[in-house]
Amino acid sequence: MARFQNKRKTANREYRKTFHILWEGRVTEKEYFEWIGRKTGIVIRSIKKSNDDTTSCKKLLNLAEKYLVNHKDDIKRGDEIWIIIDQDNRNETDPYLDQLIGWQDPTRKYFVAVSDPKFEYWLLLHFECANNLSDAQNCCDRLEQCCQKQDAKYKLSKKFPSHFYTLDKVESAICNAKKRNRCKNEDDPFYTDVYLLVEKIIGNS
Repeated sequence: MARFQNKRKTANREYRKTFHILWEGRVTEKEYFEWIGRKTGIVIRSIKKSNDDTTSCKKLLNLAEKYLVNHKDDIKRGDEIWIIIDQDNRNETDPYLDQLIGWQDPTRKYFVAVSDPKFEYWLLLHFECANNLSDAQNCCDRLEQCCQKQDAKYKLSKKFPSHFYTLDKVESAICNAKKRNRCKNEDDPFYTDVYLLVEKIIGNS
């Protein structure tokens, strides 16, 4: 049984923080956070339009900065702004990665969550510890295998298969991510910071 449940809203309830999130992908991240928002009752706002192909760190930074200016009246005290990116080979191709990571400022509630090799790694952690991955494709293959154990006909697509996930699995993913971040090494370097965001969302539900 999950330790967090949906809570009934009341007219006199004091303001609960909103999580404003800019994700790199177009579909999977959007559907995952919409799902967890529904499950927890937490308000999650997408900074990026679903049809936007923006993936470079420079463009993501520009989007975040524009959002902060154009939506300043929508961002309340205590709200958090997050950028979620994939690490996969980005060190070699995107010179603005360090600048994006340096954009973080906890005092202003600005955060960056990196998944190496990709966001699907976070999804995989809902099912297993995800040790000894070889690359991004191996990550997707293992995620598909986990889903096929629940539905033999399942084929991995860009859409988030919410019917395979539960809040209990979210708890498992958070625990697995913490373990992975402690034991990553040169031979097994993959990790994700997304659990830091999800743990905060759960904590505010």
